[in-house]
Amino acid sequence: NSGGFASLRFAKSRGTSVGSNTVVQSGDPLGGIVFCGADGTDMASVGAQILAEVDGTPGSNDMPGRLRFLTTADGAATSTERIRIESDGKVGIGSNNPLDNSILHVKSSAAADYRPLVVEGSATSGSGIAVLNSGAQRIFIGSGGGNNLSGSSTTDGLIRAENNTVFAVGNSEKMRIDS
Repeated sequence: NSGGFASLRFAKSRGTSVGSNTVVQSGDPLGGIVFCGADGTDMASVGAQILAEVDGTPGSNDMPGRLRFLTTADGAATSTERIRIESDGKVGIGSNNPLDNSILHVKSSAAADYRPLVVEGSATSGSGIAVLNSGAQRIFIGSGGGNNLSGSSTTDGLIRAENNTVFAVGNSEKMRIDS
């Protein structure tokens, strides 16, 4: 009768004997869950995996870790990493190396894939992406509809900034639309 939780724990050591606490190294696997299914021959075919690995240099009471989510495509024999959450909180979708200056890095490796990120809503007022700074909306990119996005119809697309919209190449301003 407490606020505690039940857990399933995987523990890894680089030691060679039971009870040894030899430190693990960056990149070492810590544990995983592997999902397999019968394919008519056996039950060894992997459909998906969730893997935990050391993501940095461990120290006393310091264990940096990352999670990797893998799925197996139709017709493939091995799993491919689809999502990675690194020890510093960066998330890569389609990238196993999220960019240093991003929190979320979405990447498509398919040559014909022209839309690696899709935002879809079902509300009549449209949907979109809001860029906030300290909780205040600074930029909104989305679809119009209703009166909440100032669009004239549900098929309008709009880019809205609270003050000015600036287009630049590198650090050189090329065009400004002011209020």
